[in-house]
Formats: sequence, structure tokens, C-alpha cells
Amino acid sequence: MIIGLLFELFLPAVLAAVVVAALHPRLVKIAIMKNIVDNPNARKLNKEPIPVLGGAGIFMGVMIASVVSGVPAGGQLPVAVFAATGIMLYTGVMDDIFSIRPSVKLVLQVAAVAVMAFAGGLMIDDFQGLWGVYELSPWVAWPLTLLALAGLINGINLIDGVDGLLALFVIVVASLCGVLFMRGGDAAFTVLSFAMAGAMIPFFMHNVFGRKYKMFLGDGGSLVIGILLAAMVARLAGLGAEVRVKGVVAFIFAAFSLPIFDTLRVMVTRIAQGRPPFSPDQIHMHHLFIRLEYSHLVTTGILMLIDLVPLAVWLVLENVASVSLDAQFYIVIAVCMVMDFGLYWVVGLWERRCPEAYEKVRLRNAGRNERLAGALVRLRRVVDGK
Repeated sequence: MIIGLLFELFLPAVLAAVVVAALHPRLVKIAIMKNIVDNPNARKLNKEPIPVLGGAGIFMGVMIASVVSGVPAGGQLPVAVFAATGIMLYTGVMDDIFSIRPSVKLVLQVAAVAVMAFAGGLMIDDFQGLWGVYELSPWVAWPLTLLALAGLINGINLIDGVDGLLALFVIVVASLCGVLFMRGGDAAFTVLSFAMAGAMIPFFMHNVFGRKYKMFLGDGGSLVIGILLAAMVARLAGLGAEVRVKGVVAFIFAAFSLPIFDTLRVMVTRIAQGRPPFSPDQIHMHHLFIRLEYSHLVTTGILMLIDLVPLAVWLVLENVASVSLDAQFYIVIAVCMVMDFGLYWVVGLWERRCPEAYEKVRLRNAGRNERLAGALVRLRRVVDGK
């Protein structure tokens, strides 16, 4: 039993981390040589061209670890997951190089979700008792799956705007999902979850603390991560009571609160302003803290704490027998709304009403950034291998 647990937990994570760590420097060199870089512009936060082939490394790390670790763990991922992930990798890398139109990218995202649903059976077709609803009709399940999972992929893509944020998000959320899959006896998705978490660790270290081998995930990376997380969400929705929690749907909203509600707020704001929902701007949650002169590392930490608050509320309610399934869901959604819509509105109001205090905080944070950069010099040397 202990050996099996080690296989399910540590082998995929370690193997994925080793593969990504080995590929990362080579991918940086290829990206620079082929000029596959993210060039700075008015709406981006980077000040110099940065390689954007991180998705290829994550794809290889996760897939190799999932295949190799899945054999002793006793579970193999559906081929449809590999196929859908390949579609997203190709789409993302092409977008990084040639800039695909948002409408074309959306169609390919929906196509990848359809491949998983049709060939892999990964669909949102059960509400697990929420509102008294269990198994859904195919007429409801199909459009719901395509809309919800394509929306999640876009949400994952859109929060990838700060060094380390998406990587840390995946490490935390994939690990939590892995625990639930392990409780539900799903070896294949347990392996996938911990492989994803492990793959992101070397990338996080290089992206946040390194300089020599700094590389962005790019759309190739965020779309690969998005489709894999979408597969995990669909599988969790199908397992339901097997993972031994009463509120699986509430857990999904709590765990993915940052991409779901940040994207929802941004889309609603753009439409309300008469702009296309995918038009570029700087109204994501991470822009809020960057404008306050918080460093990328501190901003990442703050946003992860914001994402963890609904999870903490979900966990408390999960252990309160008197709270019904519907009440748990409503409370979690309310907390998510407050942590995104509410916080963004409050900080914006503070900036408009108290400009002097706002500017004072900005100047204080700028000074702290200089001291933090100095403290990280030694760690940067370790990461860069100097």
C-alpha cells in the first residue's frame, strides 16, 4: 500500500519535474534562436523580449510522467486527453508565433473539449445532487460541457499575466484535485494531477527567480494547462460521491475562483463598455496590484491567498453537517464574488477617493521591491546555475 501511494504521489511529480528541468534551458535557447519571444507592448508587463516555449516543456513533462507513472499506478489516461492536449499545444504555439484571431482560437478550444467529451467520455453530465439534480440529459450536458470547459480554458489563459501566478495556481489546485482523485480511486487522474503539479515547480523557479533561463508559458502553455485542468474538472464532476465530499460542484468553483470570476468580471466590464469581450486591456485582478507597485512575486502571493479564501470557506462548510448542499454552493459563490468583484471595486474606489493615500502606498511598495530584489540575488544565482 505504501509503495502504491508513493507511485501515485511522488513518482509522477518527481518525473515530471525532472523532464521539465532538463528541457527548460534547451527550449529557451531554441526560442531565442527562432525568435519565438513575447515582445513588450503597452498592455504587457514585461519590459524586454522573453522566450515563450514553456508550453512545450510542460506538455512533455506531464505526458511522459503520466504514461510512465500510470503503468505501476494501475491507470491510463484516455487517448482523447492526449489528443485534445496536442490540439491546444499546436493552437497555442501557433498563436505565440503568428497571433491567431480570438474567434479561431475559441473554435479550436471548443473542438479540443469536444474530442475529450466524445472520445474520452469527459463531460459535465451530473450535478451530484445540487438543486436536487443528478444525471443530466445529453441535450443539456453537451452544450454545458462545451461552454463551461471552453470558458475555463479561456479563464486559465487570461490569468497568465504575472510571473509565477499560473504555475503556483496549478501546483496548489492540481495537488488538491489529486487528493480527491486518490480518494475516489481514480489512478489515472491522480497521476495526471501530481504530474502537473511537479511539472510546474522547475518552471516556477526559473520564471520567478531566474534570469538566464526565464521563459513564459505563452499561449501554448496556458492552453495546455487549461485543457488538462478542464479534463480534471469534468472527471471530478463525474466522480461525485466517490471522492467522499458532499459539495463537488462547490469545490470546483472554490478551487477555480480566480480564473472563473476574474474572467467573468472582465468580460462583463468589456461588454458593458461596448467593447468586444476579448479586447485587450489592463483590468484583470493582477493589474490591480501591479499598479500598486507590488512585485510580481508579491502579487502572485496575494492572488493565491484570494483564491484560497473560498477554498477555506468550502472546507469549513464541508464539515458542518447542518449546511445543505445548496447552501454550501450559494455561500461559496458569494465569497468568490466578494473576493473578486468586491475587492476590485473597493480598491478602485479607494484609488479615486483617496489618491494621496493610494500614491503613498505605491511609493512604499516601490521601495520594498528594491529591497526584495536585493534579497533574491543569491537565490537567482542558484536557479541560474551560477
